[in-house]
This record gives sequence, structure tokens and C-alpha cells, in this order.
Amino acid sequence: MKGLIISSLLFGLLFAIEDLVIALIAVKLFNCTLEQLQTVMMFALVINTQMRIFIVRERRHFWSSIPSKILIIVSIITILLFVPMVVFEFIVPAISIYLVLATIGVAIISMFVIDFIKRILFKTLKV
Repeated sequence: MKGLIISSLLFGLLFAIEDLVIALIAVKLFNCTLEQLQTVMMFALVINTQMRIFIVRERRHFWSSIPSKILIIVSIITILLFVPMVVFEFIVPAISIYLVLATIGVAIISMFVIDFIKRILFKTLKV
């Protein structure tokens, strides 16, 4: 049980760092306004949540088992709904398609990095 708690704490820290990296990229490289930063962080949380579901559903690497069709479909639909929303200023201030792609890129890279860290943590802590 102790290993699971420590793992969860470290995952939370890694997830927070990922979100901070995205915020830093938005502000420093894309010169986002406060309103645009709020949009990109909302988008990042949506995208990262989709990625995190795939990471935490499997003790082994996330690609070790195929997720259910419904999980894949819901994740794809969620992403396909949010990309136009944030690019075409539907309900929220618009952000650049390049920032959208950068956010997705950071999320994908983080997904792999965190997944490998997860495997090391689980082996070390015997989770």
C-alpha cells in the first residue's frame, strides 16, 4: 500500500510538471495573453486526461493491452471536439494551431516518459 501511495504522489508531481511545461511554452514561445493561457491550459488538461487514462489503466506499458473500443472512441471524439473549439474561438478565446500541436506533442512525449517512469516505480516499489 505504501508503494502505491508513493507512486501516486510521484505521478501527481510529474503530471503537474507536464502542465507547467505547457504553460511555459505558451507564455514564452507563443506570447499568450492571460485569456489564451487559460484556453491552452483547459485544452492541455483535456488532452492530458485522455493520455493519463491510457497510462494508469495498465500496470505494464500502456501499449501492453488494447483498450476497449469505447475508450478509444471517446478519447478520439473528445480530442476532435476540443481542437476546433480552441482554434476557432468557439466559447473560449482562440489559440494558434501551432500551440495546439505543441500541446499535443508535449502530451504524447510526456505519456511515453511517464509510462517508463511508471514501470520503474512499480518494479522498485513492488506495486
